[in-house]
Amino acid sequence: MDTLHTIRHDIHSSQTFEVFTSGNFVSGILDFFPLYPTGTPQNYHMYIYAMQEYNRKLDGFGGQVIEPVDAGFRPINFASFFGGVPSPGINDFLLIEAGGFLLQQDSFKLVLEQDD
Repeated sequence: MDTLHTIRHDIHSSQTFEVFTSGNFVSGILDFFPLYPTGTPQNYHMYIYAMQEYNRKLDGFGGQVIEPVDAGFRPINFASFFGGVPSPGINDFLLIEAGGFLLQQDSFKLVLEQDD
């Protein structure tokens, strides 16, 4: 059975850029959300480490790193790694009646949306 640790190891041991353009690693990380909720600090950090390794390898191959990241290629905004979609199944946001998100807490900052 795959775990976040084995996904991270698979990313680290990948030798071709084509493996990264398939989207399999990102979807593999997303598949773990129901099994390993990010509300647990240990799980959250394993997601960050997997995303960090993904960005590190992309940079090594000359690919476009998924930003924003810190100097160590760790994502600053958890949701932006997955295309800006709010984290599915993760209670890190306040949902407003109109269906939008009032705020979402990501790894190291709060993101507030402006009223329209």
